[in-house]
Amino acid sequence: MLYKTVAINLNQILIGKIKHIRVIESLDESDGCNFTGKALYEDVIERRIRLYDKDFTHQLHQVKNKNEFIDILKYYQVNAEYLLSGLLLHFEIHGDKDLQGLVLSSGELIPWQEIINNLRPINISNRNNLFITMGVCNGRFLYKGVNPYEKSPYSGYISASKSVSPEEIYISFSKLFE
Repeated sequence: MLYKTVAINLNQILIGKIKHIRVIESLDESDGCNFTGKALYEDVIERRIRLYDKDFTHQLHQVKNKNEFIDILKYYQVNAEYLLSGLLLHFEIHGDKDLQGLVLSSGELIPWQEIINNLRPINISNRNNLFITMGVCNGRFLYKGVNPYEKSPYSGYISASKSVSPEEIYISFSKLFE
């Protein structure tokens, strides 16, 4: 299958549709990884909202293991109905080299299907206003967990289809969040 790269103006797509940004990071400093989620949150998201867009809400969640990760998603399952003006979940987690899911800082693998099954209730409660961005190597393979016969787990998502460096993630998503 061939993939076509399309240049789009994300501001035209996202303006007025997202008012709540949540960053979920699970990176381990022992592997030499930069905390790109925390950096994006503090340098770009939090700063910009504080200066310009005070009607946005934002939060950083740093999780260590699968239980914490699932608990955060369950929290948003319960509270999605209060975030109807658009919720963006940004993941900063390692992608599995075998394209099977996400690898948390604890080393635990969360398969794509389990992630999708936890996102779907959020998107349903949020009236299809859940957007996913992923600073994740091979994050594009999230689609492998989607069952086309079930309701959509998100309105849309943006991620890489290959391995990416922390610098590429920071630069690319800084532009998006600006």
